[in-house]
Amino acid sequence: MDRLTDFWIRNRTFIISILAFLLFMNLCGRIMLPPASQRTVIQEEPQIQTEPSDDGLIFREDRLNRRAVEQSNRNRSFMSLLFWLTALALTGYYLYRKGWLAKLLPQWVSYTASLMYQKNEERLLITLVISNRTRDSRTFREPELVFKRWFSARKFKIKNSLFPLTLMPGTSHSLTISVDQFYKKIPELNGFNRIGATIVCDNKKTYRTKTLHKWFVKKV
Repeated sequence: MDRLTDFWIRNRTFIISILAFLLFMNLCGRIMLPPASQRTVIQEEPQIQTEPSDDGLIFREDRLNRRAVEQSNRNRSFMSLLFWLTALALTGYYLYRKGWLAKLLPQWVSYTASLMYQKNEERLLITLVISNRTRDSRTFREPELVFKRWFSARKFKIKNSLFPLTLMPGTSHSLTISVDQFYKKIPELNGFNRIGATIVCDNKKTYRTKTLHKWFVKKV
């Protein structure tokens, strides 16, 4: 008995909402039906094979009966669709409020990069964004910039006091780095025009961004 009482206290809003919705749908169904005096009763009559008529006319009463049946079917289909859509919305809202929906959705870590050229300062910047979309906290090591040219690649670890960086579930962090400093300090990088980044998580998994070409950047 205590379990039932506790279940009712925790879920009474959802239960009352469902019952109220069912009552509302029942009332709507009754309103949509025509009065008994106006309902058309369709009686099956024995079929008699006759010669097809050349004019192809249908009796007016048959047309009215068919229209009444089609309208009734459309009303029932609409009410059924409305019922299932509302029930689905209420169920999704309930699962969201209880936190169960997050457990059903896929969990992932997002790691993206974007290039931007500042015209006023004449420098090329890369912005790295790491997002933790899992249910657990994640710790990330220092990211690495990767410069590519054909099948060659040069990697540079970014030293920053924020790393190792721990992200709680549902949080993210962005880091903006000047790319020009690498080309100025290391002349051998000339020709390495494709840039990407990698980062390693505490579970030893490596995440990589897509490779971007430095000539196709957004200028601001």
